[in-house]
Amino acid sequence: MYCKICGHRIERGKKFCKNCGSSVPSSFFTALLGAVPLGTARRLDMRNPWIWLGIGVATASFGAILLVWPLHPHGKSPTVIVPQNQLAVVDINCDTGYGGSGTVFTSDGTILTNNHVIQGAKECEVTIPDPATGQISKIYKAVPSIVPKLSKKYDVATLKIDAAYTDKNGKTWGTYPATFTAFVSPSTCDPTQPSKLGDSVRIYGYPVTSGGYNLTVTDGLLSSFSDNGYILTSAKVDSGNSGGLAVDQDGCWLGIPSAVEAGNYQNLGVIIPGEVVAANFLNAVAAKADPAAIKSPLRAANAESAATPQLSNDQICQSGFGQNSEWSGQLDSSGKPTCRCKDGYSWDASGNACALQSDLEQWCESNYGTGSYSSPQNGKATCGCDTGYTWNAGQTACVPQETNDEQCQADYGIGSYWTGTTNAQGGPTCGCQSGYVWNTAQTECVAQPSCPLYSSYDASAGQCECWSGYVTTATGCESALTYCENKEGFGATYDAATNSCECEPGYMFDGSTCQSGYSYCSARWGVGAEYDYNTNGCACGYGYTVNSSGTGCQSIYSTYY
Repeated sequence: MYCKICGHRIERGKKFCKNCGSSVPSSFFTALLGAVPLGTARRLDMRNPWIWLGIGVATASFGAILLVWPLHPHGKSPTVIVPQNQLAVVDINCDTGYGGSGTVFTSDGTILTNNHVIQGAKECEVTIPDPATGQISKIYKAVPSIVPKLSKKYDVATLKIDAAYTDKNGKTWGTYPATFTAFVSPSTCDPTQPSKLGDSVRIYGYPVTSGGYNLTVTDGLLSSFSDNGYILTSAKVDSGNSGGLAVDQDGCWLGIPSAVEAGNYQNLGVIIPGEVVAANFLNAVAAKADPAAIKSPLRAANAESAATPQLSNDQICQSGFGQNSEWSGQLDSSGKPTCRCKDGYSWDASGNACALQSDLEQWCESNYGTGSYSSPQNGKATCGCDTGYTWNAGQTACVPQETNDEQCQADYGIGSYWTGTTNAQGGPTCGCQSGYVWNTAQTECVAQPSCPLYSSYDASAGQCECWSGYVTTATGCESALTYCENKEGFGATYDAATNSCECEPGYMFDGSTCQSGYSYCSARWGVGAEYDYNTNGCACGYGYTVNSSGTGCQSIYSTYY
């Protein structure tokens, strides 16, 4: 993140730039431009112990860089660059809160940049751009490497990618180990033809003017060869471009864009030439492998390669899983070393790199609360709950064990409580307290409604239900017998099987009420009619028979007279 006023990177976790409004000290440029003139190899005091220490640290990294280092030629074609070379330009963000740009020069992830970009950093993140848009595609972690005194003097340093970056959501932005796209010198480069004034210059980097996270390309001319041995260009070089890639009109490596000073150079960009980097920095580092190699970058690389010892088991682990891994002391079935993380480090979520245990713990706590922790499972970092903590019902946070009732109430309402058991996810199993019932969706314990007399709440139906032997009326629940008698008169009864009113035996329904069978039959069939209990209907009594119309009873004697 950059300050919109002065362009300086804002430290992580800070909202304001502490350098806001201040200019870059001119002493920085005095030191930066105090190198040898272009094309001149300044002699180094090889008796200085700092030089020898730096040689031991950086020999392996810089030898590979020398394999691809070209002198910059003169040509007539417009500025070009091998298409994949723009993928070699990366954005650098370090744990100091500062950063800039860099260029990948070896396929195993060695990056060349300015010393002031990574100075004081213990770990940095590098962003690989999308080839079409220049926006973020992959992110890796890288370890800074400086050569004491040399890095400071020539403002040149390196980083080595050692792991893929995993964000706070567990997403891993790349794979590691991996083969990285390194800068490749075009075949048109001719070391016998030096650059001259007016040649085209193209700058690749991540300036603040682009937001700091988008690869940006600017064009200009080779404006001047400074008295200090540096190249000045009209191509736009802004804060964040430092450490990036400068190429000439044939796409050959011209050097490292480093700074711009508005006062002395009227906004001209400053480029550390490739000759200065090679002759006074890279070749000096390679001298321990072969002193004669200073005269030839290719000989230096070959001599250094020949002097490289066979990798130890620790080195094999570190080449595969980053410098924070080490040999476990065991070999697998194929005879290869098995690797583990050093003390204080654990496997990240990908299982392919070792990350600081404190970083993993912080990630778990930021996502699941202070009661969570990180632990490796199946070779990968996972989050769990500390002793005395357990997952909440939604498995979204680790909560204290004694507050499971509170967690249930937070998830299901104040009428919920912890049943004392855990669910399949390890969270508390919740139920509804007395006086509360689950809603129909089983997502909340709601207050049990007050049911009318002679009824109770049916949780499965989500409503009040009348007791057995009672029926629902407009005013509540009423005795079924009373209800039927009030509805159909004396002699009516309630049939639970049909949930309806029926007439008792000896009574018949006349369409509105229940009447005694004798009264019902007499009224309809006349004298001689009587109620038949067997058929629950009317029949003619002794000495009577059904008349010819079938509507009543007549005396049997009337048929003879």
